[in-house]
Amino acid sequence: MKQLWAGKIIGILLLLKSPSETLRYPRRSQDFQKAIRSYDRLVKNALIENPPVCSSGKRGRTAQSSTRNLLIRLSEHRNDILRFAFDRKIPFDNNQAERDILMFKVKAKISGCFRSKKGIDVFCRLRSYASTIRKRGTGMYEGFLTLATGSPLTIFG
Repeated sequence: MKQLWAGKIIGILLLLKSPSETLRYPRRSQDFQKAIRSYDRLVKNALIENPPVCSSGKRGRTAQSSTRNLLIRLSEHRNDILRFAFDRKIPFDNNQAERDILMFKVKAKISGCFRSKKGIDVFCRLRSYASTIRKRGTGMYEGFLTLATGSPLTIFG
């Protein structure tokens, strides 16, 4: 069964993403509030369209469809899902977190494993430092040169 609400939810999330990045209009504007209400209405109607599965008579909880489970999460975790629209410090996606973890996985895959806990700590600190350099727009060479000369970039500087 095609779920038409899914595309509409994606559209609303992308609409909310745009003003949270560019601040074209304030969060208290009518358009912003209308988008939030549309999200709530779509989730509510989709829950009605995807009713719970009736109990089969067996013990334990009755398994629900993956669609219904997603809708329940969209409803119960609404504030967390829409947090990016209210707080500019919250990213729309988790791509940066995934990229940060990816290098750790690549390193572990290439060398098979880390030889010691200290090796893991050093690798993680260097990756964190490199990530900070990249986020600040400083060149990698300059950033690591300052580290090698004993005057690394400060986190809060």
